[in-house]
Amino acid sequence: MNNTIKPTRVLIVEDNVGDIFLVEKFLKKRFDNLSIDIANTFKKAKTQILACSDYDVVLLDLKLPDLSGHKLVDEVLDICNCSVIILTGYSDLKVAKEVLAKGVADFLIKDEISPEALHKSVLYAIERKRFIDDLRATKENYRNLFHLSPQPKWIYELSTFKILDANTAALKQYGYSFEEFIGKQIHELRPPEHIPTLQKVIKRPLSERQTPYNGTFVHRKKDGQIITVDIYSRDILFQNIPSRMIVAIDISERKRLQEELQLTSYNVEKRERERMATSLHNGLQQMLLASFMSIEALGKEVEKKLDSRSKSSYVKGLSLLQEAIETTRRIAHEITPFEIEEKGLTAGIETILERHFQSNLTFNFINDLKSNRLPTNLEIILFRTTQEIINNIVKHAKASTADITLTEKDKELMLDISDNGVGFDPSLVGKKHLGLKALNSSIDSVNGHLHIDSQLGKGTKIEVRIPVPY
Repeated sequence: MNNTIKPTRVLIVEDNVGDIFLVEKFLKKRFDNLSIDIANTFKKAKTQILACSDYDVVLLDLKLPDLSGHKLVDEVLDICNCSVIILTGYSDLKVAKEVLAKGVADFLIKDEISPEALHKSVLYAIERKRFIDDLRATKENYRNLFHLSPQPKWIYELSTFKILDANTAALKQYGYSFEEFIGKQIHELRPPEHIPTLQKVIKRPLSERQTPYNGTFVHRKKDGQIITVDIYSRDILFQNIPSRMIVAIDISERKRLQEELQLTSYNVEKRERERMATSLHNGLQQMLLASFMSIEALGKEVEKKLDSRSKSSYVKGLSLLQEAIETTRRIAHEITPFEIEEKGLTAGIETILERHFQSNLTFNFINDLKSNRLPTNLEIILFRTTQEIINNIVKHAKASTADITLTEKDKELMLDISDNGVGFDPSLVGKKHLGLKALNSSIDSVNGHLHIDSQLGKGTKIEVRIPVPY
């Protein structure tokens, strides 16, 4: 069975015949499967090492006829791909200790060598070399995974925010050479208007910014081009430095296509709303109005002939018909809120509040938008969201006050609506509050989110957040 196992291959580089005999004897005493070669000069050792690449260990005397000391060790380590153990006398002990720093596995004093000590040293040297090779292979594999990855990746130091390493995909994405990219601080990859916010984060204590972050950010390439990237990060130890590895995937084209799709969807929806509004206004509403006028005229002719009960039914019928006309007009207006397209979101919200002016409810509206107009699809979504929430407050909240705040902060549109009413159970949204469920879908379509905070008897606060697309 031992013949099938690869023997331990040892090269003894020694010019003293007595030392060679002793070392060879000790090795054979403790190793069952052993292959030993001997060289008595550096020149012969070099020839054998270059000819045989599978030595497990070299036992090297520090003094050979043709080379000795540090120079000998340097030459052997330069050509040798295995562990090297120094065999030395007391006179060379100082040099032996010094060469350990060069990568020598161990040194043994000749006068103190025993079979056990030699066996232990050889095994340790072989295992140490195997461990170092495995570690080097692991690091190389990791490095290849990093540098050859098609996903742009870079690493920055947590304490200084300086970039320490980057792969080819990252250099290509941002347009820098490796030398230009390394050493930059991460805020240099952001547009100028974003830098103040990022610098506030940089100034925080390290303990407050340890958590890796993920999300969508705006970055700037070397040529000044702005790109949108999805960021994924994790903390690592890079060259014994606490660092963070970033994966930055350019989603600019995907985002552009999404915006085009949203705009197309909005235009299709707009045309359908206009068609329905026109049908209601020019069709059903006109028919109802004509019916109302005809019945009203007929009533004037036969009014004297009607008894009190018939008159009451006639008046009630006219009232219901008039209510149907008003309802049709209101639905047509809600389907296509023309004031939004003509005057903007603020005017639209003010119109909603004016319609409820006679309710026993005080509205406080604060508009702090930086822009006079938003993309029309966002204005429609925020308008309908406000409309649905205000209608729910008027109908169900039993509130005396409602606050509406519309603002823009950190590239995000923020709509906050709160009341001091009876509140409700948010878990029922989707069961009893179908309008809010529909709004949630609309807000999701523009990468926004809606959050409801409500408790029975403690009022309701609804927060809407939508990223600004410019």
